[in-house]
Amino acid sequence: MKDSVSVFKEYLKSEKLKVTPERQVIIKTIFSLGKHFEADELLVKLRQRKSKIAKASIYRTLKLLVDAGILRPVIFTDRHRHYEQVIGQKHHAHLICLKLHFI
Repeated sequence: MKDSVSVFKEYLKSEKLKVTPERQVIIKTIFSLGKHFEADELLVKLRQRKSKIAKASIYRTLKLLVDAGILRPVIFTDRHRHYEQVIGQKHHAHLICLKLHFI
């Protein structure tokens, strides 16, 4: 099975899009999180790593990752869009703390 980075690079190539340094940083950061995440959490993590990638670039890359079948958007009771990894993950249920909104 191919890893997510390889799948993403192939997808970008098939769509005649570039594998930019920003996209590479975003995907590596996503997989370092190792959990469900929101776009704003990703932005905070990138800022902690001194990245100056624009918020719009993050959202565009998230859409590309969803379109490529690498991420899946999930909307929970808090009405925020979370993302989870698809490749290399088994189907699983989500238990949510209704008080603290943890997944």
